[in-house]
Amino acid sequence: MSEGWLARIKETLFHRHVEPGRLAFAVALGVFIGLTPFYGLQTILAIALAGLLGLNITAAVLATQISNPLFAPFLIAASAWLGDKMGAPALPMDGSWWDFRHPRFYESWLRGGLALGLMAGTVSGLITWMVASSVRRRHGRA
Repeated sequence: MSEGWLARIKETLFHRHVEPGRLAFAVALGVFIGLTPFYGLQTILAIALAGLLGLNITAAVLATQISNPLFAPFLIAASAWLGDKMGAPALPMDGSWWDFRHPRFYESWLRGGLALGLMAGTVSGLITWMVASSVRRRHGRA
């Protein structure tokens, strides 16, 4: 009984929706979600959206890990900087805006994170599609 259950989980996580287009979209979605400021919800969002859109859930969840502790400070700073450049009045240069209690920080982070996520997700998705297509052709599953 448990073998059937485990086999279904393995099938769902690793073998379902692995066509190059779906895999690429799952990675793009995961990277996009990973660059939003919704820490704590990113995995849930990736699972829910990938499931609803018929994408590979594992790829989407793994791609959210772009915001891992090693890269997160740089991605947050880049997102906040980009968001600041996209429309809000200039943040003070004394560094006070880097305070997480500063509401404009979150506005800039959200705006910049969405833009950066769209760009990084698109590039990641294209790279994934090219690699997945190449692997499929190489293995004769075009």
